[in-house]
Amino acid sequence: MDYKQYYADLSGKRLPNLLLFDGEEEYVKESALEALRKALLPEGMESLNETRFAEKTGVELLVDACETLPFLAEKRLVQVTDSPFCLSGRADGEEKALLAYLDRLPESCCLLFFVRGNADGKRALVKRVEAAGGRVRFDPLTPREQGSFVCRQLRAYGKTIEEGALQSLLERSGPLLTAVNNQLQKLIAHAGDRQTVQLEDVEAVVQPSVEMVMYELLDAVVLKNKKKALLLLSELQKESGAFNQLALALARQLRWMYHTRLLMDAGQGAAQVAKALGVSGYAARRRMEMAARFSAGEAWTLLEGCVQAVYEVRAGLRAEDGALELLVFGMMERP
Repeated sequence: MDYKQYYADLSGKRLPNLLLFDGEEEYVKESALEALRKALLPEGMESLNETRFAEKTGVELLVDACETLPFLAEKRLVQVTDSPFCLSGRADGEEKALLAYLDRLPESCCLLFFVRGNADGKRALVKRVEAAGGRVRFDPLTPREQGSFVCRQLRAYGKTIEEGALQSLLERSGPLLTAVNNQLQKLIAHAGDRQTVQLEDVEAVVQPSVEMVMYELLDAVVLKNKKKALLLLSELQKESGAFNQLALALARQLRWMYHTRLLMDAGQGAAQVAKALGVSGYAARRRMEMAARFSAGEAWTLLEGCVQAVYEVRAGLRAEDGALELLVFGMMERP
């Protein structure tokens, strides 16, 4: 289920007593955990009805916690964070013992496996929870959902935000709400007594995300502007010097451009492109402007070159130092 279904089931008291939270959207995931704690744990008695385990925990300890009866509450909450049974790895006797116990998990216990990032869907425990309807996926929100979040947060401070400022904030912050919220707090402080957050505020306070700088870098590649490309590469390497991370971020932008070009070739307009890619109309129009400068074949060739460079660095066939510059300037040499 997604977070919307989770909240609906929590409100209607329809959640199973075996749960798994995973996905990239950590802010919403943490908020969902707090909502669960509030729903299950009577105020002032939280410590008497909650047990938390971190990473590898013996099954015997976990079973003991689950079998402990709640005190003046309907359920006891047992939380396991980043259990190895939810992550990549080999099965062992402990995992088999846990799976056998889950068949008799008491109704008086809510057992939650909380994973930072994504769980491994191939693991037996993950499959068991999913089959029971208890896996909650926290994927990045859509631009519309992100925008609604920003507007709600600002209303609490008696403020609004211009549409252009909102779009720029979301582009600069990246796809995850933790970064969006951090930047939003800076904007609120910067705006002071003014009721409306303006584009000038965003440009003054919010540093562009790696993804946004990559978009600008790709624009420099398109225009074969080596001076601008060098400045952007320097900025990126100051923020995150790892070649793999930066090259993969560039590959994501190239993949977006390739998919956008395919949609354009199929006669899709901005609204259809936005829906297909899960981005705002503003972002879709920007991607279409970029994709218009390439054929689908050219975009695919650039993407292949980027992936090949990552492979060669990882395999030791190419030195990491200077690899990103060689990759970008090589793209500029296209006909």
